[in-house]
Amino acid sequence: MQLGARPEILLAENDQNLVRRRALVVRAEGDFQAAANALSLYYRDEAGNRVLVGTERLPADASALAGVAAAAQAEFAQARPDLQVLLARIDQGAARLALAENDLRPRLDLRGEVGKDLGDQGLGGRSRTPLEGIVGFRFSLPLQNRAAKGRIAEARAEIDALEARSRFLRDQIATEVEVINIGVGAAERLAGIAEQERQLAERLAAAERRRFELGSSDFFLVNQREETATDARVRLVDAQARIAAARAELAAATADRTALGLQP
Repeated sequence: MQLGARPEILLAENDQNLVRRRALVVRAEGDFQAAANALSLYYRDEAGNRVLVGTERLPADASALAGVAAAAQAEFAQARPDLQVLLARIDQGAARLALAENDLRPRLDLRGEVGKDLGDQGLGGRSRTPLEGIVGFRFSLPLQNRAAKGRIAEARAEIDALEARSRFLRDQIATEVEVINIGVGAAERLAGIAEQERQLAERLAAAERRRFELGSSDFFLVNQREETATDARVRLVDAQARIAAARAELAAATADRTALGLQP
């Protein structure tokens, strides 16, 4: 080896690092393509054909769904379709209950009739001269109506069961949203720490490269600093991805149609 030439072990180590970083890029590209293919099952154009999104659709930072915030419990609970189904069934049960209770109530029917002969007089003369009016009524009181009582008991039992299910679902939704909110807050704090770590790691890597240029460091230390800085950047991207995923999950849990792009 000539004087001043770089040792082959340093060149081999540099090539090893490059190959490792290329492998990380290839793996990331494969993950993105797999996610885009899975998304295409639901993301389609106006003709109904599947659409494969490209890297140009990726957000530049963690601002995706940044406007998603937890609403009041009553607000997002009423927007949930599963809860709306239960509330509609409760309304139907209340209507059946009212109908069954109506069958047990007394009934009063009023009837009125008006009669008058029209046209030429027949051989028997006119039967209504000049105008007749009849008023009548009928009063009925149901006795021992077991069928109606059975329908009332059945409707009340169904309403009680549905109301219990709706209360449980409301509590379940509130708990789910609270857990997601905690996850969003934790992810945002982790992203802040990861950003600080990235800045410090890049400063150390830049300082180590400067020392190497001045002859006070070696290739191994420079590479180690750069690896640390790269790992910090990767952790920051992962933290930002967790923030976006948590916000998307929060939008789904709160049925935020605007954030999900479902608002007509």
